[in-house]
Amino acid sequence: MMLLPKRRFMPIHRALSILFISPPGCSRKDSRGGMEERLLNLEDLLAALPDFGVSQAQDVAYALLSLARDRYGYGQPDYTKSPLKLFKDILSRIVRMSGSLDAIFRPWIPDSVGESLGLPPFLWKAGSSEFCQMPGGRYVRQNADSLVGSPGKRIYSATRSSPPACIERACALQISYDTRQAFILHALSTHGYLYSRISEIGAPSQDGNLPKEWLHILGWNPASDISPPSDVWRLLVGDRGPNGSSAPNWFGRALSHAFANHLASTGERPVNGFDLSEMTKCAKSPHIRTVLQRVQATIWNRHLFRLDRYFGLAPPDARKGDCVCLLEGCSIPVVLRSSTTEHTIQMFPIGTVDPQESQGSLTKKWMLAIKNNESKFEWYESEEEMFLSYDKRFRKDVRMPQDRTLELYMDDLSPRHEYDYRQHHCFEIVGPSYVQGLMEGEFWNLLEPLGFRSGQGQAREKFILI
Repeated sequence: MMLLPKRRFMPIHRALSILFISPPGCSRKDSRGGMEERLLNLEDLLAALPDFGVSQAQDVAYALLSLARDRYGYGQPDYTKSPLKLFKDILSRIVRMSGSLDAIFRPWIPDSVGESLGLPPFLWKAGSSEFCQMPGGRYVRQNADSLVGSPGKRIYSATRSSPPACIERACALQISYDTRQAFILHALSTHGYLYSRISEIGAPSQDGNLPKEWLHILGWNPASDISPPSDVWRLLVGDRGPNGSSAPNWFGRALSHAFANHLASTGERPVNGFDLSEMTKCAKSPHIRTVLQRVQATIWNRHLFRLDRYFGLAPPDARKGDCVCLLEGCSIPVVLRSSTTEHTIQMFPIGTVDPQESQGSLTKKWMLAIKNNESKFEWYESEEEMFLSYDKRFRKDVRMPQDRTLELYMDDLSPRHEYDYRQHHCFEIVGPSYVQGLMEGEFWNLLEPLGFRSGQGQAREKFILI
């Protein structure tokens, strides 16, 4: 691939193709029809065009740079840079400039690119977007509406618009005892609060239908004349109406009438749940159709789950025992899963080392540093030698004692940060969630009197997200 000339961002044929599919309002034209002012930044464009076809993975970003208002902040296109490093650099800049982690949960990388690269979970692929294109060009819903909204337009404020206190890129070194191999993962480090674990979870909503199991968990029987409790109907609509506005009170009454009319017309109680698509077609009232469509847009392909005191909606891959956390700078609660297993131990030197470029360094000299009451450092000439020594020491104690810190790194990774199991927690990102009663900063209100917001309490933790 020939490098682009200086001050040129893309070949002209790519620019023309993008102009045909660019979202309306991306630029302001002058009297002659030329582009006078660019109105959208790269984050806006990536969110608006998450799944257009590209010949090279780097074109996911470079093909849109000429239309971006902040195009000069990303430097000149460089096709020698690995796509994974490019995507991480873009995400880091978006998070830094927006002061928000919401970009992590906004799909912007085409599936065809993501599958070939094996992207980490914090680089969201277009397959998790609300709609997908079928053969023939028709779009159909495949997931519920996004909980983070479009760039600059938050729907919720679970952390009361707090900025991320610490955003760091990290390289995670995963060591497998079974294969005696070490390889680098991709990680993101930030701060937040572990609220609770999922104690009960229902089946996912298939095609936007309401499973019967959900009604049992929620404790509401639509066959009765009792209207659904406020927390129930607000949960089903995500406590939002059209265009992200607050859910109007008539939503609850309309939902009650919808189920009552359906049961009266069919004369039987559903065995597996309620077909909301069929109910929408049969509804005569536009208000009932509106609320049923809103329910589908909220629950489609999501799980209902229960915490200690709250109900919520979880992403498709969630399961019982997953953690619901609030990350500083993220407008919605996040479902995370502990990644520490019997055969895996993690190392996280904070830096900008490119994992793909570092693969050749795995056979260099290794150092195993064990710190207890006194520091002890040992160097090994080979990976196998280091593994054998580690097996003798910690084979039966992978989680490490509470008073011990472990460092395990290569000599060319710098700077070196020790991984302390008492302070850091390593989690896999499962996805964003909705928790009824925690979406408008209620949890933040509980933290302030305790001093946790200022770091004085023990609830604030550092999360390593992989």
